[in-house]
Amino acid sequence: MTPSAAADELTPLAERIARLATERGLTLIPATPTSHGPTVHLEPDDLSVATFLDLAVTADQRLVYLASDRFDADKFAELDAVAADTEADDDTRRQASALRAKAAQYAGRPISLEAAFVLQGVEHRWCVQARWFDAFEEELAGITASDEEPWQELPEAEEKALADRLTAELIALPDFRAASSEQGRCGTDPLRHSRTRRHTQR
Repeated sequence: MTPSAAADELTPLAERIARLATERGLTLIPATPTSHGPTVHLEPDDLSVATFLDLAVTADQRLVYLASDRFDADKFAELDAVAADTEADDDTRRQASALRAKAAQYAGRPISLEAAFVLQGVEHRWCVQARWFDAFEEELAGITASDEEPWQELPEAEEKALADRLTAELIALPDFRAASSEQGRCGTDPLRHSRTRRHTQR
């Protein structure tokens, strides 16, 4: 069953911005201004897009830029590999499969909208990001967080026992014994550094 996709709230917003701009006699340019000067960043919590366009009119600006970033589902093709990974747990594989299906549904949608105008070398930008994309990123982060090495979840006593067993198996290998004889003894546990690294990553 294909998971239901969240509503696309930015496409209607882009249409509304175009209408508001026309009502105010503003010309929309479908691009992002490039400037090396200072930038003022504004979001919906700061002021509405209608108020932002009113500021452009008050500042005697007639050109307003409007650009969007769009969702590229191909960037999340790696979720297919996670869903097919027989070593991953069932929940992780199900989540990856569901998220991949959502990615296919979201393909081409605007992730964010940015309106802007330039006044005396200062860029004024009003930006908004889609709520569905915020939720998608949170789900993706959850899958990434669950994809950890088994040793990261072991109690310290079990981890030490595992390291000791691996050390014994390594020493038993003929190639390892030959290499040890050639290099001499240095008193270094071959897995000590690995265990230390694992402790610091917890």
